[in-house]
Amino acid sequence: MTELIAIFDPQPVRIEMRQHIQNLLSLRGLRRKDLAEMSGIDRVTISNILNNKQTFRLHQLDVITAALELPIGHFYDYFIAECCNDLGRLRPGKLGEFVHRCLEIGKNATIGRLMNLLLEDKESSKILTILFDIAETLYHSRFLDYSLAYYEKIISLDNRRSARLAIAHYRRFMIVRDKNVREQGREALYQLLEYLNQLPEEYEFEGDLVETSRREPVNLRFEGYRQALKMFLVFEEWGRLLDFAYAYEHLARKTNRQDALGEAMTYQIDALVAKGDYLKSLQIIEQLSILGEQWGRIAEGKKWFALISKGQYPYIEKGLVWAESMEEKDEMYPAALECLLRDERTAEADAFIQTHQVELDGLAGASGLERQPYAMRYIEARSRYYFAKGELQLALADMKQLASQASHYGNLTRLERQAEQAIRLLRVGIKRLAKNKDVPPSAKIQGTSDKT
Repeated sequence: MTELIAIFDPQPVRIEMRQHIQNLLSLRGLRRKDLAEMSGIDRVTISNILNNKQTFRLHQLDVITAALELPIGHFYDYFIAECCNDLGRLRPGKLGEFVHRCLEIGKNATIGRLMNLLLEDKESSKILTILFDIAETLYHSRFLDYSLAYYEKIISLDNRRSARLAIAHYRRFMIVRDKNVREQGREALYQLLEYLNQLPEEYEFEGDLVETSRREPVNLRFEGYRQALKMFLVFEEWGRLLDFAYAYEHLARKTNRQDALGEAMTYQIDALVAKGDYLKSLQIIEQLSILGEQWGRIAEGKKWFALISKGQYPYIEKGLVWAESMEEKDEMYPAALECLLRDERTAEADAFIQTHQVELDGLAGASGLERQPYAMRYIEARSRYYFAKGELQLALADMKQLASQASHYGNLTRLERQAEQAIRLLRVGIKRLAKNKDVPPSAKIQGTSDKT
């Protein structure tokens, strides 16, 4: 930091800005009462401000700038002094809105000077308070992406396991997840897990830029668990999904939140079905069914899903009749196709795909994060279907798409499985071609047996 910043004195800057405004009034033959009328600020306040008895508020400076027909932000470099105490240190409470306004009009250099001054402060608690106010203001605005740097600074400076630090980790995860799920999103998630229980159960940001209708307390701890569970489902990390679903259930019971309890149970069911523990999943489904009418219907669908996933072909029709919404069909359709293929019911798989072609094509092409677990499961099943029909090129095309999606969304478990499956299919395909004498025996993969 420069010495100039270290000894910053706001008084000369305040006086210079006020003198500048007074000179502009004199040049235009205007008096202070005229400025009051033009700006809509009462005369007493105008007098106190220009006599340096009162600091500017940002909106006051903006309306005076407009009244004097100057470019918006004309006085913003001066306004930094209005945000300081008499010792030249920034005061909490004014900076979030100011940084947001600077971003709106491209005053990035002003923000840089502001941050230099802030980080020169020796009070770490004050620095963190101001950084958090700026970060939260930007997060709740169209400049959400710009808040990331401030949250990361908080994470690097805060050495206490505080609610503020937990919120910073949560916000960072929510931002980077949509930018790079595989690397940054995964890393941010695992760091967030350590702070889930430090997230506040009732949090409300009261920034001036947040619409009054949106100022409702949010249970960030519940939201943190929900987001973590969604990601474990995408990553297909069934052990972690089950562990955190049990922890979420404990939190739900502790706070008597039936909605969260139902959510926790559905994730437990998904994890147990994926792990092949159908008996335990059906026991939890039974518990879910008694939580109320809404959860009773969901429990019915989970029952058909578990039985179909187990390979119980007769329940496919019940599951398909039950599935009404897109989300319900996303879950049920891949399980149904897998079940048909497991029993080698290729003709029925043909009819199933033709009947539900539109929905299945939509699922295969889905780009949203929440649909990915089901999209990938369906594409994998469809590749097996194509292979069973001898359509090797289509099977390999699906496997290529699946590998790409698994890589993009950070599903390392499925990516490894697909690599093994690709090798198996290639071996079988080359074996078939060799037997038909379509390729010479030398085209066989070296070191492979005829077993598949």
